[in-house]
Amino acid sequence: MPQRVDWNYVRMPAKIDYLECEFLHVEDQISRSVVEHQLIGYEGAALEDCGVEKKTHTFETLWANEYYYNHFTFLEKFRKGSKFNTIVHPVYGTLKGKIKNVRCVNAPDETDCARISIEFIEDGSQEINGRDNFFAKSSSVADLADDVAEYIENYAAKNMFGVLKERVDGVSAALSQMEGKINLRVSQVADFVKAMTFPLSVPGKIARTAFEICVTAIDTIAGVGQNVKGQISMFQNMTFDVARKYRQTDDVFYDAIVSAGAYIAAFKAQECFEEIQESGAKETSRRDVEEIVNTVRRQISEISKNDHSSPLARVALIIAEKGRETLAKMGGERKIVVEKESNIYAVLMRGRIDRSRAFEVCLRNNIENPNRVVGEIELPENDYE
Repeated sequence: MPQRVDWNYVRMPAKIDYLECEFLHVEDQISRSVVEHQLIGYEGAALEDCGVEKKTHTFETLWANEYYYNHFTFLEKFRKGSKFNTIVHPVYGTLKGKIKNVRCVNAPDETDCARISIEFIEDGSQEINGRDNFFAKSSSVADLADDVAEYIENYAAKNMFGVLKERVDGVSAALSQMEGKINLRVSQVADFVKAMTFPLSVPGKIARTAFEICVTAIDTIAGVGQNVKGQISMFQNMTFDVARKYRQTDDVFYDAIVSAGAYIAAFKAQECFEEIQESGAKETSRRDVEEIVNTVRRQISEISKNDHSSPLARVALIIAEKGRETLAKMGGERKIVVEKESNIYAVLMRGRIDRSRAFEVCLRNNIENPNRVVGEIELPENDYE
């Protein structure tokens, strides 16, 4: 009779493109490119070291029980492709590169379980350390408004470059209609966007209109009676619905509206966090704060495609930091000291916290590698006795 997977098989918590799973086994291959020159009068070969070849990592992953349905999303994302993939290595932390191939096995004697072998090639380019370089310059989502607008404008310009005049005319006509509807519905839109700089070009108008549409949407749901978490979730759904509607006119509107929506959601999240820190907000729980952070980061990760240097990726860093600051000021935590390096599952078991909250605790404590946890750790209240 098929059985659910026993957690004793599980070795290490993992994330692949922000999808939670488990690592059973990891192999890392590092080799050097060595050229063998056969020279006349030379015994053997003259060796020339040409540097390190590509770094290849092979991961044996387990997607079981509550993580089982993540594997459907992973396989679909792999099939569609992305610029880069991100994997949290159990020893070396976050790696950026490309998944070359996958092999999925579903055993007949296991339910809610898939075992996937992954061959991953690490990117050889130098990655910008966004967190260390960025927080010295900016600590607010508002500081990045113009950068995000320029990011949207540049993306639109790239997609509009070299296209037929008929398409440009069609986009311009659609912009005129959209601007008319926005001005009729909400006269206060300019109060938010007036400080932002938009060129008068078609890509600049696309970026400005995307922001105006999203500000209109966030104003629409501001008084619906839900808490901030619910409002952000509703706003994100509304943003995607509007973006899909305008995609029928031209694809360039979809990316612009979704990107502007991600920024506005982050802006709303930071407002919430600042209110909690200043005066407290009892209707917002610790779990709400964590879920707001994760919701914003997931949306941005889908848009930026793991481009850690984009302004939206930097917005996600700010929200994560603001979330940590807010949780620290809300109190209700207890501290333990992990003297010997361990993984987050062992730490949670010791603290009587359910294992499903592993990455929430990692977020709270700024733990980048859940398999190498040591030092003072803040935990929420017990989930069980």
